[in-house]
This record gives sequence, C-alpha cells and structure tokens, in this order.
Amino acid sequence: MTTNATEHLYLDINLPFDLQLTAGNSNYNGLDHTDKELFSHTRAILPAPQESPVLVNLTQKLNDPYSPVTCQIIAGNVDSDMKYLVKNKLEWILGMDQDVKGFYDLCQNDPVMRKVILAHNGFHNTRSTDLYESLVISVLGQQISNKVAIVIRRGFTQAFGSRIEHDNQCFWTYPDPVKISNSTVEELMKLKLSGRKSEYVQNIAQAQLDGYLNVELFQDMNNQEVIDHLCKIKGVGRWTAQWSLSRGIGRPDIFPEGDLVLNRLIAEHYLNTQEINLEDIKEYSKNWQPYRTTAAGYLYKILTTPELN
Repeated sequence: MTTNATEHLYLDINLPFDLQLTAGNSNYNGLDHTDKELFSHTRAILPAPQESPVLVNLTQKLNDPYSPVTCQIIAGNVDSDMKYLVKNKLEWILGMDQDVKGFYDLCQNDPVMRKVILAHNGFHNTRSTDLYESLVISVLGQQISNKVAIVIRRGFTQAFGSRIEHDNQCFWTYPDPVKISNSTVEELMKLKLSGRKSEYVQNIAQAQLDGYLNVELFQDMNNQEVIDHLCKIKGVGRWTAQWSLSRGIGRPDIFPEGDLVLNRLIAEHYLNTQEINLEDIKEYSKNWQPYRTTAAGYLYKILTTPELN
C-alpha cells in the first residue's frame, strides 16, 4: 500500500530533545517556521540511495525539550517499508538516539559546560545522511568561512541533488554521487569550487559508488583503522576523517583533536591559556568520555552562549 501526504510517523527520541536548537537554521536543506508556541521544521530526505525524496514536517512546542515531536510526511509516495526507512533516517540525521541526559549527568561538576547546557538544553548533534555526504560537506567547507561554505553547499546541492516541490517551494536532498562522478571539473568550478576541491568531491563520489564507504566495512574497525581507510581517498585528511566518524558513522566518543576552534575553546575555558598544546587538550578531553562527540558539539555552543562571552 502506498500513502501520500498527511502520513504521520512516530519517532523514538532520547529526551531532552529541542527541535529548534537541533534542526533550526538548517543552512541548505530546511525551512523553519514559528507560530505562537510551536516550532516547525520542513526538510527533504532521501530514505535510501536511488529512492525518490520525501518531504517531512516536524513540529514541537517551543522551549519544551520534553514535549513530543510530531512528524508528518507532506509530499512523496511512501509505502510501509519506505515509511520505516524514513523514520530511521530522521532519527539518525537529527541524532535522536544520542544520550544527552547521560552527558548532562557527567557534566554536573563542570561549571563551563553547565552554562552551555542551560542555554542549549535539548540540543542534539545532527548527522549527515551518510558517510559519503559527511565527507563531501567537510571538503566543501575546507579553508573558507562558514558563510561562504553555506553558499557553496547550497548551490552544489541544488545542482546535483534530488528535488521535491511543495506549495511552490523546492527542497533538495544531498547530491547524487553518480551525477558528481560523471561531472567535469569545469562544471564543478562554476559552482565556486576550486579545481582541487572539484577533484576531491569526485574522488569521494567514486569511492561511494565503488562501495568503499559502505558502513558495514567499519563495524569491526577501531577509530584509527577507519581514519586510515578514509585517508586513502585523495582529498580526505585526518580532520575530515575524524569528523566523519561522528557525523557520517555515528560513533559517540570522537574528539577531533585537529579542530582548531575546539582546541582554542578548551585552552581558553578549561586550561586558562591562549597557548594550544595538543597533548594537554587531548588529555583534558578524556573528562568527557564516553560522550566526546556530544561534548564537541556543545563546546561549539560556547560561541553562542552569552554567559561565556
């Protein structure tokens, strides 16, 4: 049986979960709306490779991370099997399985993190659709400002992604690896990618098509083995591979020690110094085990926590 619009999904969520903090301000693939006491987020997702996109709308009470999230399929044909895939993909992308409560309990004696948690209660780290998308997004954002990266990512997604329309608006899913692999460097450079980045994203797309990024390959690998595997793709460095362990594979205890922003935040707020000593920072990050992936996301929130700036 195939269903169309108005199909509802029940999502399994580890509370607290704040939809606005987690999914709001999506920089290339979502539309946010606030109406009185409700926040809604509309986005397109690709339930599985080579499937048609589905448009969903999620709604939750504002500033109530313990309230339920309503999910409605508003465009796209979804049979019972596909409905299950949509549910799983949403829970994955929005990090609904993350144990933020466990992280909060761990941070009871951490005065800096307590202030971050108070300001961002219910925030979950979002993930990429899969490892392939995570690697591409990381490469697109290398060595440029976040504002420029958003513009490039949006153009790239609209050029190579799948599109679904609703109420005279268009939504896109992440770029198709077949289209990227078959594109020319010149076509990619028209989207403001450098020649080198154009080659890198083509390499990642081809790795996806060759099965080199199948998640099953990593089940018995430790973190370093996964990093070594990913770094064999030309254009994927250690920082990109580390972030993709969390964003693309979903490992819960990853600390990307090559991230300059995180290093600076830990040095300033926890080690009381402007000097970045990687060994000291890596050692301090162990205080957040086994939640270092969550800790990394919350450390970034220091930048938007008024009490800490």
